[in-house]
Amino acid sequence: MWEHDEKMHPDVFTGQMAKWWLERYSGDGPYFLQIGLPGPHPPYDPTEEYLKMYDGRDLPEVIPADPEAQPEALQGLRDFMLQEDADGVVHLANPTPEQIRRQRAHYYANVTMIDTQVGEILDALEARGDLDNSIIIFTSDHGDALGDHGHSQKWNMYQSTMQVPAIVAGVGIPEGRRITDNVALFDLGPTILEWASVPVPAWMEAESLCPYFKDTTAPKRTKVFAEHSNDALLTGTRLMTMLIDEKMKIVHFIDSDEGQLFDLASDPDELTNLWDDAGYKETRSRMIDDILKWRSESGLKTQG
Repeated sequence: MWEHDEKMHPDVFTGQMAKWWLERYSGDGPYFLQIGLPGPHPPYDPTEEYLKMYDGRDLPEVIPADPEAQPEALQGLRDFMLQEDADGVVHLANPTPEQIRRQRAHYYANVTMIDTQVGEILDALEARGDLDNSIIIFTSDHGDALGDHGHSQKWNMYQSTMQVPAIVAGVGIPEGRRITDNVALFDLGPTILEWASVPVPAWMEAESLCPYFKDTTAPKRTKVFAEHSNDALLTGTRLMTMLIDEKMKIVHFIDSDEGQLFDLASDPDELTNLWDDAGYKETRSRMIDDILKWRSESGLKTQG
């Protein structure tokens, strides 16, 4: 818990600096402001005021740990986390329900602190008369396992880590529209450029999200990829690649015959690994081929 002056908390300090800039910026032309609020992040240190908001409240239960069913690279990652206090987090092999709840309460309280700062930033935009001609994007670079599947923080491809909030609001953005297609964070690059009337470089392989905000139906997108390589903590593999196609998800390790395959439609908590299931052999092969094609086409596009 944060025990110092609330104004010095990283999330409050960052949010207030953004508010300060908006109150003092004298330019009258378009501007782009990126605000990197540090949390929610270890050491999960909300102030007491926000932590009390979660006293006695029900919080999502942890997805059970299943290390023996995971590829060796992920088992090694978990072992590392149990031995090293990465980012100041003491990860436990068998935390009690109260320990799990305590960690999650701190995390959620940290999120609520951020919500307050976002609200104040929006108020500052409104005060300077810019709220009605701005587009606001609220998102994050990754989630946090918070003990799901026995893991801490990130460095894995479970949905707890991969599925992040992405909220867009403002001028020209339809209210209440929910997009369920598979999209990726790097799609925000060409999207922002398009909003700013800046040509999108030909080498960008990301796809603009702008069609989703128009009156016409956007082309359906089924595939989304992610990759993680040469990491100082995830040392059991040189390259881990994920593909979600519709509701099937595969995690491929370049240096191992092991992997993960989940049917997110029937198994959203990713409890049953279908990698070695004979009934999914063709699905596994097809999705590995799709990863190969994506890497090849990506290389041609970005190096061309």
